[in-house]
Amino acid sequence: MVDGSTLVSLMGLQFDSPEIANALAQLRFAGKLARDKGDPEAYATCADAGVELLFHDQAYVEGKKKRSYGEGPFILTSVFFFDGSDGEHARYAGELPGGIRFAMSLEDVTALLGAPEWRNEAVNRYRWPLGKLKLILRSSDDRRSFDECSVQTPLNR
Repeated sequence: MVDGSTLVSLMGLQFDSPEIANALAQLRFAGKLARDKGDPEAYATCADAGVELLFHDQAYVEGKKKRSYGEGPFILTSVFFFDGSDGEHARYAGELPGGIRFAMSLEDVTALLGAPEWRNEAVNRYRWPLGKLKLILRSSDDRRSFDECSVQTPLNR
C-alpha cells in the first residue's frame, strides 16, 4: 500500500512519469484515465485501494485558455482518500497526510491543525493549509468522523 505522504509527494508530476506509474501499479490501477473529450480533468480511480488521483491538463494548470483540453500532458493535482462508507470505494488502509485519521472529530483535527481556513458546513467540508497545498476533509453529519480526505494543489484560475 502506498502511504498518503508518498502520494502527495507526487503532486505536480505527469501521469506518464515513472513515479506515478509505480504508485498506480501499487494501487493496482490498470485502466485509463477517465475523462470526457476536451475536459481538463481526468481521474485515475483505484476503488479497491480507497484512492482517486485527479490530473489536470498542463495548459489548464498553467492558466492557458483553450477551447479544448487534453492534448498536453496531465499533471497530478489532487489525491482523494476514502473511508469506504460511500459504497464506491474501499477504505484507504494507508496513513493519511497531516496526521489525520478518519475516526477523528472536527474538534480533534482543529486541535491538531488549528482552525480551518475555510469551511462550508452545508456540505460538511473544511480546509487547512498543508504547506503550498490544501488539505480538505468532509465530515460526517455529526462531525465526529471524516469520510473523505483530499490534498489539492490550488489552481490559479
